[in-house]
Amino acid sequence: MPTIDELREQLASRSPGESISFSAEEMPELPAGFKPTVWGTPLWIAHPGATAQSRAYPALHAYKLSGRSEIHRDQFDPHDHPVLHILFDAPEIALAALASAIAGLLAYLFFERREKQKPKGERRSWLPAIAAFVVALVIGLIAYVLGAKVRVALGVG
Repeated sequence: MPTIDELREQLASRSPGESISFSAEEMPELPAGFKPTVWGTPLWIAHPGATAQSRAYPALHAYKLSGRSEIHRDQFDPHDHPVLHILFDAPEIALAALASAIAGLLAYLFFERREKQKPKGERRSWLPAIAAFVVALVIGLIAYVLGAKVRVALGVG
């Protein structure tokens, strides 16, 4: 079973995001230093059938699948460089935030204009904010899932 230092050496010669795979016989469990995490691309997107994901310092990310483990190196460790990690290793998060902000702003402006056209007694001042929140949430989730699926399909990260 490889040690975490041996994994780092093997991954150093590979591109960030390029995985190495180990059968359950070669690696029955991850080396010491890996800690389970829920932060990362959801398992059903990144590796359908995966049961867990773990991270190890610096920037190692592992997925536990049936009969094997897949490990890759991110460009930036999420603990040391969270913004760079989002921009380069998980750009779907930045995409979702941008799409969410734009959609929310447009929804707010649309509903605010509609409410201002109504007589004062019929206006619902809360409607633009609620509509903006719902639209931003839905668009953000859709952008995140689609962005993650595209990133995974392209084999980036």
